[in-house]
Amino acid sequence: MENFTNQGFETVQKPVHIDMLTYAGSAFGSTIEGEQVFVNSRIVETMGLDEGMVVMGHLLPNYPDKRANIPWRAMRVSVPKNQEPTVEEPEPVVEPEKTPGDLILALLDEVPHSIYTTTELTEELGIDTKTANNWCMSLHNRGLIARADVHAGPNQKRASFVLWAKNSKVFA
Repeated sequence: MENFTNQGFETVQKPVHIDMLTYAGSAFGSTIEGEQVFVNSRIVETMGLDEGMVVMGHLLPNYPDKRANIPWRAMRVSVPKNQEPTVEEPEPVVEPEKTPGDLILALLDEVPHSIYTTTELTEELGIDTKTANNWCMSLHNRGLIARADVHAGPNQKRASFVLWAKNSKVFA
């Protein structure tokens, strides 16, 4: 058996387009001439290679039993500066937009024992009267806020105005 430790290997440098990554972590690429190149998983992982990248390959002829299909194997590759893998920034966490109901609850929580008319809520939150009333009714129907109907006279069928609070104890 020959001593391989002192043998010199002459590599050929060629641009290699990384065509595909395998499940095993290795890659296959092609030269400008269309010749196939094998890149082992150690190189792929170390260099952060991805499909579509073009790297400078230091190539050796592939092993004799594989050379007919894939003529080259990469001993090492260098990645041009414009293609170095970048660390992706995590997507910023987008707070969901607050609904008028969220704003109403926050306002009622802000000051203990606060009581608001529908008109005061619209002015404070910058929403229209119908939206404020609908959201307050929805919150009340779900048991999240308390409602008090105020009648100006004893014979009124409809309330003169409605008061809204965090809970019924605020009205006491």
